[in-house]
Amino acid sequence: MKKLSVFLALVLLTAALVSCAGSDPAESASVTETEAIEVKEAIYFPEKVKNPNNNSAMLAYHPDSIPDMFNDSDAVVLCKVTKSDDSRDYPSGTVISFADAEVIEVYKGDVEKGGIIGIDETGTRHDDGCDSSIGGEPLLRKDMKVLLFLKGPSTEERGGEESYGIKGCFFGKFYLDENNIVYPSSYFSSHAYKVPGYEDDYVDLDSFVKLMQK
Repeated sequence: MKKLSVFLALVLLTAALVSCAGSDPAESASVTETEAIEVKEAIYFPEKVKNPNNNSAMLAYHPDSIPDMFNDSDAVVLCKVTKSDDSRDYPSGTVISFADAEVIEVYKGDVEKGGIIGIDETGTRHDDGCDSSIGGEPLLRKDMKVLLFLKGPSTEERGGEESYGIKGCFFGKFYLDENNIVYPSSYFSSHAYKVPGYEDDYVDLDSFVKLMQK
């Protein structure tokens, strides 16, 4: 009888160990870790400008088309603005606003993907969002996601530090929302002209990239 009891105890102990092995904590954790949770990227997307503050500067460059502007640009990048709190006033009254941006994708030019580039544009940022710019369009601000056609770099504006200008001012600046839809400057301001041959108010990023690389 005593031997039978010992045998039953061993059987029960073995069953318990097998049961524990079937519920490996590492396995349970791995299931939890593989559950996909979609988190939207934080993007600052400007509102349309009701009363644009544009200046009377004459543009030195007018593109014939999006592919034409792509060919004429020194670099074309997709980036996210990381800093936009500095500017420089000139005796003539011109204000150059500075921004830094992290490069997400490089479509043209000798630019490092993942690096930070400086970008300069003519105009003044205002707290109400109605910036004074060439076309009355929003100037670059922190957390904006933008596709930029660039010229340069140059060390002229930042006292020896390299930075890029935007080709054709508002022509070469496109804004993206959280769904990667691309909007031209003309979407935000009636004083920012559309690039000839490009009549869309917005288009998805993949379609835009195919268009500019034609």
